[in-house]
Amino acid sequence: MVRPGDLVVSLRDVDLDDLHFVGEKAANIKDGFAITARAYFKFLSENNLEAKIRNLIGSINFDRDESLNQIAMHVKNLIIKSKIPNSITYRVVGHYADLGASKVAAHMSIISGDPSHRASARDVVWEADGEAVLLDNVRSLWAHLFDPAFIVYRNLKNLDHLRTGVAVIVEKI
Repeated sequence: MVRPGDLVVSLRDVDLDDLHFVGEKAANIKDGFAITARAYFKFLSENNLEAKIRNLIGSINFDRDESLNQIAMHVKNLIIKSKIPNSITYRVVGHYADLGASKVAAHMSIISGDPSHRASARDVVWEADGEAVLLDNVRSLWAHLFDPAFIVYRNLKNLDHLRTGVAVIVEKI
């Protein structure tokens, strides 16, 4: 069972009632761990990114692709260049070590309350070999939430960009 404050959890502890913390992908994998949406929100908060992202997204002219693409790139760069809090890093590294395998696959799982939004991210999988690469991939998957197509989708569906979370599922391969 996942508790609301959990940042990283073993997938062995995840059940169907926990999918709003870790996403649907976690229900099908047992040899791995999940970096919860709570960890993503903590990352945003500790790096003071919420207001910056909200202002940037609010400045998009959705009638101009170059405006959307430029803002998406800027938001993604903010995320990729920000530090993952130690409280998350230590847990990720510990769970990675517990897997006992150097090579893992990291999957993005969008948590927004909209099943169509979650389905659109199913194919985002990155492989990692080593702790540093895994942590870089986690940041990149978090940033992927701000790809132009996802921004447009949330805008059309009136989904709050900063209430939409992302969990990262890490599985042994």
